[in-house]
Amino acid sequence: MVQMELLQLKYFLTVARCEHVTEAAGKLHVTQSSLSKTIQRLEDDLGVPLFDRIGRKLRLNDFGRTFLQRTEKALFELEQGKREIADLSNPDQGTLQLAVTTASTLPGILREFRKNKPDIQFHVQMVSLENMSRLLHRGEVDFCLSSSDSR
Repeated sequence: MVQMELLQLKYFLTVARCEHVTEAAGKLHVTQSSLSKTIQRLEDDLGVPLFDRIGRKLRLNDFGRTFLQRTEKALFELEQGKREIADLSNPDQGTLQLAVTTASTLPGILREFRKNKPDIQFHVQMVSLENMSRLLHRGEVDFCLSSSDSR
């Protein structure tokens, strides 16, 4: 059974996005050799290479692209869990993720809400009705607001 560490996944994600170990090491504030060893250990644990090495550049191969999709989802879920715990531990602070189809009534609604919860922050996305339910189902937004004339 493969046993991965969270650090390996974060390092993998950064290297995959940079496609260069030196650049990724700089972003992560670790040595290049430490980063390379961590990626090599991850590949050894998985039993496959995740990158094609071309000189000093790295390119995700088919294994790497597949693993990247799962890694992004896993790290997103962990971040969501951290946010939910933070919100539960202090319900008067935090950020509410909102999806709206129209922003015309939003300022008044948010102004009223802030009277009772002044420390709550909002992240608002304008989306279509079709995207709204998808975002809500995936847990990417907390609330959806639409008007009857939105299509």
